[in-house]
Amino acid sequence: MSSNLTVKTGTSVVLDENPSPLLTANFERRQITTLDDLVKFGLIESNDTINKLLDAAKAVTTSTLGNSSTFTPNVTIPGTSRPNLRRFGSFIAAVPNININKVTTFWRVARTIDPQILTNVTSKTILADLGSRVAILPTFFFADVTIEESGTLIINAPIGHLKCNNLLIKKNGRILINSSGLMIKASSIKGN
Repeated sequence: MSSNLTVKTGTSVVLDENPSPLLTANFERRQITTLDDLVKFGLIESNDTINKLLDAAKAVTTSTLGNSSTFTPNVTIPGTSRPNLRRFGSFIAAVPNININKVTTFWRVARTIDPQILTNVTSKTILADLGSRVAILPTFFFADVTIEESGTLIINAPIGHLKCNNLLIKKNGRILINSSGLMIKASSIKGN
């Protein structure tokens, strides 16, 4: 069972990939080896949703690769020689009934797959076998999180997931997030 986290009045607690000794038991680096792991770790609710997202990614990629204007002008992904296919907007439009946070979470993993072989990928395909980088999801688990009056919980990159049963933020307490794409999953989130 995970322990509780209490941010005391007027203090700060930092969650990052080098947690203090008191927090190391609550920290885990989860490895995303297949798209199904997104369901296994609770980031996406079902395999049906994964399959809908994967089908949309395949359709958008096939359409994009078949359009010659995709490559004119030639724009590369920063830091690489790989062309930027500019698929994300079309991908979002292809799945309008799926929560944008789920869509973005899926895309962060799927975009690492070589577009030329995406059509052959299933949700069970081992991503490392495709030459994709393995996604690591730094996660904190707590039973309950309480941020006392004027306390601050700071969550730094690359933390991607905070799970707890109950999250209570008291008067003037706050959460400061320095991490893009953070998902907070709690049974109850309250402020008072």
